[in-house]
Amino acid sequence: LEYGEFSLVRESLEERNRLLRLAPQYVRPLQLAIPVGKRTGGWLPSIRRFLGGHAPATERGLWLVRAGLGFYDLYARDSQLPRHAAARIGSAGSVPVDPHRYRWLCTYWDAQILYPERFVVALVEDARALADEQGVEFALYTYHRVQLVRDRAEIRRTGERGGAPVRSVQPAAVVNATGAWVDRTLTQLDVITRPLIGGTQGSHFLTFHRPLAEALGGQGVYAEAEDGRPVFVLPWDQGTLVGTTDLPFTGDPAEAVAADDELDYLVGV
Repeated sequence: LEYGEFSLVRESLEERNRLLRLAPQYVRPLQLAIPVGKRTGGWLPSIRRFLGGHAPATERGLWLVRAGLGFYDLYARDSQLPRHAAARIGSAGSVPVDPHRYRWLCTYWDAQILYPERFVVALVEDARALADEQGVEFALYTYHRVQLVRDRAEIRRTGERGGAPVRSVQPAAVVNATGAWVDRTLTQLDVITRPLIGGTQGSHFLTFHRPLAEALGGQGVYAEAEDGRPVFVLPWDQGTLVGTTDLPFTGDPAEAVAADDELDYLVGV
C-alpha cells in the first residue's frame, strides 16, 4: 500500500479470502501484531515512497499505522476476518513486547499456509478429477524437464541428454511457476521483459525455542528493524519462523545460503 501498488494488494487479499473459503484444511487465519512506540511520525517518508521516491527509514507512528490498516480493511471488505484494532501494551491476550520500547499494539488479520506441498497435491487431485469428469486426458510429470522448441514443449526425464522426448505437446499456454527462478526461466524462453522478482536474498531462521512460541500464543509479530526493514516473527507449527533479510543477490537461487551476519542481524532484531 505504501508504494501505491493497490492492484497487488487487492489481488493478494482476494486470493487469501478465496483460499480461506475453499481450503480451510490447509490455510488458517493468523493474527499479526504491530508494536508502535509513538503516536505520530513517519508521514513524510511514507508520502515520498507513495509518490515513487526514496526516503530514509523512520519509525511509523500510531496514526500512520492505523491509517494503513484502515486501507487494508477496505481492500479486504469481503473477508470474514475481524478488522484491525489497537490497544495499549499489556492488554489481555496481547503479545508481550517490551513496554519500555512500545506503547501500543496494532493488530490485523491475515492467513498462513504451513504445508504448501499438501495444498499442491490437493490441486493436482482436483485437476485429475475435473479431467475425468470432462473426459479429457490428464498427465503429471515430476522430475522432468521441459524445453520449448518453436511451438512445442518437449518433456524429458531430468538428467537425460538427447534422444526422443518422453512426450511432445503443443501447449495452449505455458505458466511460469518457477519461483525464485522466474527471471532466469524467462531468459531461457527468450521472453524479453523487465525483471519480475529482482535479485534479493531474504533469509529466515526456524527455532524450536519453546518459551518464544508460548509467548507468541499463536499470533505473529510484524516489527521494523532500526534500518527500516520489516521483520516477522511467526508461529510455525511447533516452532517459530523469524525473517527476513533483504540483501542484493544476482546468482543462482539454488546457491543462496543464509550468512552468519544475516542470522546475527535477525537475532539482534
